[in-house]
Amino acid sequence: MSKYFSATRARKLLEATAAWLHFEKMCYREPLFGERYMSYPIGQFLNARFGNKVRSEHVHPALARVIEGSGGKPKIDFAVVDDNEQMKIAIETKWVSGSSTLARDIVRDIIRLELLAHEGAKALLVLAGCNRDMNYLFARSSLR
Repeated sequence: MSKYFSATRARKLLEATAAWLHFEKMCYREPLFGERYMSYPIGQFLNARFGNKVRSEHVHPALARVIEGSGGKPKIDFAVVDDNEQMKIAIETKWVSGSSTLARDIVRDIIRLELLAHEGAKALLVLAGCNRDMNYLFARSSLR
């Protein structure tokens, strides 16, 4: 992949996040689980490896150039930048739930990541949730 993010490092990020969620489950914190809850272990993992190069809720450079008007600029959940503030790693997270817009939101995140990958960043979608919600999501005809 690159000096910034190898397949091994991506796997370790996913394993660390899963291990942390497992620990939190053993502490009976499942009711707190969600996309925001995953930001802590991901941020910690990235910070341990990239220090001050990690950004959360980082402005999406490709979309920010084309979206006009009032309101906030589109953002990516996590980014790792180089010394010139060029994005090298882009990470979007999604918690699988019973949301009626979940499939649409996942597709949007994939498109957002593809735009960044096209500009040279390594892109990763972290999809997490309970087995029953995952099974329901992937059994739906809209994702086949």
